[in-house]
Amino acid sequence: MKNTAKFCALLLASLLLSGCVFQSGDDLLRAPQPSKNYVALQSELKSIADTTGVVTAAPKSGSNRNSVQLVDLDNDGEDEAVSFFQDSKKVGQFTVYVHKKIGDKYIKTGQITGTGTAIESVDYPVFTPDGRRGIVIAWQIAGEGSTALTACAFEGLKVYSVLETEYTMFDLFDLDGDGATELVTFQIDPQGGRKAARLYHYDDGALPLVGETQMSPEARSIVRVTSGYAAGNRPAVYAEEKNESGIGLMTDIFVYDEAAGFTNIALAGAQGAPVTTFRPVSVYATDINGDGITEIPRATLTAGAADGAADAQYFLDWYAYGAEEPQMVRSTYYNQVEEWMFTIPEAWHGAVAVTRGTSMGGMAFTTFEQYNPTGDNIPVLRVYYITSDIRDILADNEGMIRLHETDSAVYAARIPDEAAGNPLALPQDEIERRFSMITQDWGR
Repeated sequence: MKNTAKFCALLLASLLLSGCVFQSGDDLLRAPQPSKNYVALQSELKSIADTTGVVTAAPKSGSNRNSVQLVDLDNDGEDEAVSFFQDSKKVGQFTVYVHKKIGDKYIKTGQITGTGTAIESVDYPVFTPDGRRGIVIAWQIAGEGSTALTACAFEGLKVYSVLETEYTMFDLFDLDGDGATELVTFQIDPQGGRKAARLYHYDDGALPLVGETQMSPEARSIVRVTSGYAAGNRPAVYAEEKNESGIGLMTDIFVYDEAAGFTNIALAGAQGAPVTTFRPVSVYATDINGDGITEIPRATLTAGAADGAADAQYFLDWYAYGAEEPQMVRSTYYNQVEEWMFTIPEAWHGAVAVTRGTSMGGMAFTTFEQYNPTGDNIPVLRVYYITSDIRDILADNEGMIRLHETDSAVYAARIPDEAAGNPLALPQDEIERRFSMITQDWGR
């Protein structure tokens, strides 16, 4: 008993010495009080709304979608507040305010105005190597697919525009490796007019154009834009495009260095002929082997498949661009519908056909077969996509190799009896190693 009392006394002393106190029941039932920063900011925003007749707005897309956002624009360790409003009476009139915390108050230090049908997105790129940020606001404007952007710098207590331009898509990425972010805009005329990529670099209070280059002549629309690294860990921006047919994709690859300037390495020679980045399947460039380099697929028909046929199946050979010659790093079969892929052995090229079907039990399957031009093909591997209510039972049947499972599906494989002794057949451990799920990178 004495030991218990001594322990309680020590515990109470430690709580008191550390500043902890026990609250009464009434204290615990009180609503939490907002912070002084929150109250100060709310007061500033209410004052703006009351005096100007605006209402809050928010960007439609991107990673920053709140109507009030906190971000350290000047890299001083203190967040500025960025607020978004639209005029309650004039349709399409937007104002973005920047508020600096000075003492116990937030003070409006600048504003950005724009006209459009919506605020599309907002980004805060690092404009200088020492960490100061800018603001890039994309506006949705009248007309299908029409967009414009305003880029602003924030220095001291001043916010000012450094660029206003229309664009089809844009990306923000450090292309020259100096720790600051460049702006790359793309403008493409779907009627076959000018197709250009432009590079802007922040410099001493301005955002000048430092380079412009062509896009692929066949490009009619841009599907997405991403950034990453080409061969040799070279920073690059990748634009995925469709041609007039609307079938498949091509990829332009934009890089920058002081000697060559801003260039598209997917174009070769003075005539600007595309360099084999087109593939008749809509598969995006990605880092297929996890080496940090973005690879681009080339499609090759599987054995016996007819070019242009509705049921044509392809293997995808993935190439890293950026060196003198593109280097192949992996070959895969890509099942986009079921979201899985399989790394193809070199011996399967030109020797293996692919068919797809559904079993009587409702299991979708993909069969890899040794192609026989004069007789029946010989199956060497079958991959199942099972979504039925009894998928666990089906996947655990004798001979099935469970590969992966999600909340709605089980992926499994079977080595057909006909594959016994076939040099193209694979052992179970290799099947498991070569199978993987497709991860989507949507870009802008």
